[in-house]
Amino acid sequence: MGDWFSREISDTGRLRLSCFLLAFIVGFLFIRFSVRMIRRQVRWWPGNVTPGGQHIHHVVFGLVFM
Repeated sequence: MGDWFSREISDTGRLRLSCFLLAFIVGFLFIRFSVRMIRRQVRWWPGNVTPGGQHIHHVVFGLVFM
């Protein structure tokens, strides 16, 4: 695995692109998991962010982090 990673990713200059792809996939899965937990109203999950009664969509956090 390490040999393949060095040959196909590191040596060809695709390390940044691979890291970006991995971060995108992990972020997507985290948001999907969060939505599932909020809809099921799981007690230990933080739930929706609603300061002053106004719901903040999860895309807002993604834009801020970008």
